[in-house]
Amino acid sequence: MQGKNEVWSDDEVRRAVESYLAMLKLEIEGIPFVKSHANAKLRESLNNRSKGSVEFKFQNISAVMVRSHRTPIRGYKPAANAQALLAAAVSEALTANPALDAAAAARFDPKDWLWFNL
Repeated sequence: MQGKNEVWSDDEVRRAVESYLAMLKLEIEGIPFVKSHANAKLRESLNNRSKGSVEFKFQNISAVMVRSHRTPIRGYKPAANAQALLAAAVSEALTANPALDAAAAARFDPKDWLWFNL
């Protein structure tokens, strides 16, 4: 396993963002999915990351989404520490998928996130 504070590589970050946005798309479309299955599938392509490490990365992605005024996946409460690479990867991925970006923006309600430091 990677050490607790091992920095995620560009490739790992992009894979995590891709996985997260795939789940978000399903959620927006009302299609059921199992987060733990997505976590397990993602870990197969990562450098020995733990389940908890992936969960925390998904929470970091939620933070980026909220700060970008996009709805996050329900159940992944935003975490405060997101590397700059993560914000760039989320922005690139949303730019590449304008329909998902628009849907995530339309579902965002800032009142839901008053507790979170935007």
